Amino acid sequence: MIPAITPSTPRDIVRPGTPEALAAALVEASEERVAVTPQGGGVLMGLGHPPDRLFKVVDTRALNRVLEYSPDDMTATVEAGVTLAEFQRTVAAHGQQVGLESPFPHRATIGGILSTAVAGPHRGALGLPRDQVIG
Repeated sequence: MIPAITPSTPRDIVRPGTPEALAAALVEASEERVAVTPQGGGVLMGLGHPPDRLFKVVDTRALNRVLEYSPDDMTATVEAGVTLAEFQRTVAAHGQQVGLESPFPHRATIGGILSTAVAGPHRGALGLPRDQVIG
């Protein structure tokens, strides 16, 4: 489902399941010279200045794997479509928690949280989302 962020319907919606498929979709969009709008859980798609037209929407929800997690180092590598709730479950199994917040953790994706810089009431103690990212 694409939230109604513009009065137009996207010409194309792609749902890549691998980084390679995402790269191919972006190369295709570049070759076609069309704008790309990324989408994860669609929680905060209405923030900011909405696009005038939607050409290609890249839905990142299938890119939803925790690729690497080192509890001892407290570092993880995750794909953009991992939900905050799923990431919290992963680290909670080791007595840890992720320092990110969202009003809809079961829908909000890590990519969306980082791209919108959404921060909850604990931002004073936790910092902003970018403060949680090493690189």
